[in-house]
Amino acid sequence: MASVDVGGQSAEILYLGAQGDFTGLDQLNIRLDRNLRGRGDINIKCMVDGSASNSVSIRIK
Repeated sequence: MASVDVGGQSAEILYLGAQGDFTGLDQLNIRLDRNLRGRGDINIKCMVDGSASNSVSIRIK
C-alpha cells in the first residue's frame, strides 16, 4: 500500500513501479490538485508499505 502527502493533502497515485531504464530504480507518478496553484514551497512525502521516504520540497507557482 502506498500514499503520498502533498502540502498536507493526499495525492492520487497514477503509477508506482519499475522505471524501465535503470535496474532497481522505481518511479512514482502523482496527480497534483489544481488547488495547490500559487501555494509556493510545499513538501511531498511518500509512504510505501509502512516505510516513509525522504521528503522533497517543490515550488508551485
